[in-house]
Amino acid sequence: MPRWLKALIIALLIVANVAVVGLIWAINTGNSLLAGANTNEEVVAVLTEPTGDSLTFLLVGSDSRSDLDDLTNFGAAGGQRGDVIMLVRVDRGEPAQILSIPRDLWVNIPGHGENRINAAYAFGGPALMVTTIQQNLGIPINHYVEIGFQGFQDLVDEIGGIEVDFRYPARDAKSGLDVEAGNQTLDGNMALAYARSRGYQELQNGTWVSVEANDIGRTRRQQEVMGAILNELKSPSSVGEAGDIANALAEHMTIDAALAESSVPGLFWDFRGVLTSGIDGITLPVDLATIGSASVVLRREPDATQVIDDFLAGIPSLAAGGFAHAA
Repeated sequence: MPRWLKALIIALLIVANVAVVGLIWAINTGNSLLAGANTNEEVVAVLTEPTGDSLTFLLVGSDSRSDLDDLTNFGAAGGQRGDVIMLVRVDRGEPAQILSIPRDLWVNIPGHGENRINAAYAFGGPALMVTTIQQNLGIPINHYVEIGFQGFQDLVDEIGGIEVDFRYPARDAKSGLDVEAGNQTLDGNMALAYARSRGYQELQNGTWVSVEANDIGRTRRQQEVMGAILNELKSPSSVGEAGDIANALAEHMTIDAALAESSVPGLFWDFRGVLTSGIDGITLPVDLATIGSASVVLRREPDATQVIDDFLAGIPSLAAGGFAHAA
């Protein structure tokens, strides 16, 4: 097997709200990426043993501020929550499928009652988050990947920024977003501000107007950012800088211990279609609601069940809007 095949290419990633998009991506340096990442032993016990020709990853963007040098526009919130939650299914030779789960989805958290799904991380870390998703959505999870704020920023900066087209000037005072209209190159800080925006506004006809300023809109923006990252990673310059990109991610990434011990060449060969065939993404269909004094989202049926069934079957779903295929 050629030396370049001995690499890990799992272009997956994520993250939203308090946002994080991250991407486990390495060519020629896959082993160093896995070796440099932090590992979690506890979560392995609740993961589902892989069967067949597919793998499902839970990708979580942690809102911990502990690794940030500059807390401007982030606040000093303590603890951690899983504010970017995505399930990524990869099949041999097929496009990857990403199912985004809004962080405010109202679910039953084992041992803690009903709450927003991102609270599972705060209550019991990765293991409880995996258990909560498996029990509420019925989707087996084989591996766990987590990336923090700083890892997302470093990734975007390492690839030279991402291109995003804005129809109008846009801002979000809380996240720090402030951009002009047109095609803009966002650095790591501004890309994170865009991905985690829940107070998104556009300057339309001289007036600032709120546009999708909620959890649903933030999820769409996260998917757009991820698609832009994937496009940049496929450029010749990014391929040549794979080692630097991997190093930028590893320090701020946590993976389950089983993934850390997996065969890098085998993973690359089995799931090389992630980069060659692209990604199909969709968001779990939900509706805004209020329970008590809490603003939450509830599954919209029967659409949500159809999307989950399609994800489990490995077929693109038409039951809800997703982000454009990134080939």
